[in-house]
Amino acid sequence: MRKVFGYNYLLLLVTLLSNNLLLIAQGQAKTNRSFISQRFWFELHSNAYYDNNNFYIKHFQDYSILLLNTKLGIQAINTQNGLVIEPYIRNCTTYDILKNIWNDVDWHNNTVSGIGFRIRYSLNAIKFINDKICPNDFNIDLIGEKLWINYLKTNEFYIGHRPKDDLKLGIQYWLDLGFRKKNEKSGLYYGLLKTFWIESAGSFIYSKSDFYIKSNENFYLLFLNNKIGPRLRTFETLFLEPYYYNSFMYDTGNKIWNRVDWHNNVKNGIGFRTNYRPGLNSEKMDVSIILGFFVEYLLIGYFNSTDYIPSYRPKQDWFAGVNFWLSISGYN
Repeated sequence: MRKVFGYNYLLLLVTLLSNNLLLIAQGQAKTNRSFISQRFWFELHSNAYYDNNNFYIKHFQDYSILLLNTKLGIQAINTQNGLVIEPYIRNCTTYDILKNIWNDVDWHNNTVSGIGFRIRYSLNAIKFINDKICPNDFNIDLIGEKLWINYLKTNEFYIGHRPKDDLKLGIQYWLDLGFRKKNEKSGLYYGLLKTFWIESAGSFIYSKSDFYIKSNENFYLLFLNNKIGPRLRTFETLFLEPYYYNSFMYDTGNKIWNRVDWHNNVKNGIGFRTNYRPGLNSEKMDVSIILGFFVEYLLIGYFNSTDYIPSYRPKQDWFAGVNFWLSISGYN
């Protein structure tokens, strides 16, 4: 039943896309441009980075990961007061380009595709938050996704026990705080915002399989990720940003498989990144681009509830790479 629902949902979204392309063919370009500029959105997040050990096995070192994550959606409902309902299609492809045996692990070589929806509320729409806290972005989402996976390397590792589909439901938030543009407000808080920045993301997600083992179902994943540091503006659109990094992941389920170490840990460390943020907004479209280099050094600790922590797990890791973010959406 879920697969039938999923395919019907995908067919509906494709039909909506097709109908709007047909409007162009029928000469209704003006109406279509207005609809696209107001309703459709696209997000692309891409990473290319070196990872020393991935907190996997001490002597398995050197990973070179390419990640491409895309979403294409439509604002099905927009209440004009910060609340939108957005169905979307998505794809996330991960690939390790190196040739050691451990570079062929399935969690580094797969493509996940599916359909989803999010009910998003922009907390910037609340006058107190917008005027007093002054976030660049502050969103909270209810999400649901039906996903299917395809494994890209199958020669070295057995994947017959891996599920081929997953269902995710939950809530998540995103906060970006710290002025990227000049602001004339006075006071200690606003002075700190001109120098320091905070990025915070969090979620509580139910995952049916987590693409782990077919017989192990129902994961309840609590995740928090925080970065804080000074923002040094070198040019109008180029920033240098050293930062402190902290992440927290915990599975609140009570089965044995809810205690695996990669779902129950805390990571702390330091990082440095450059952020190039060109201003590309126009009258018809809101375009956001972030391009930069990053490097991070992290330490890991595990919760006492973790059922088993192999002695061969590394306690530290470091990353370095290039990050690219593109977001295209219309003005409301």
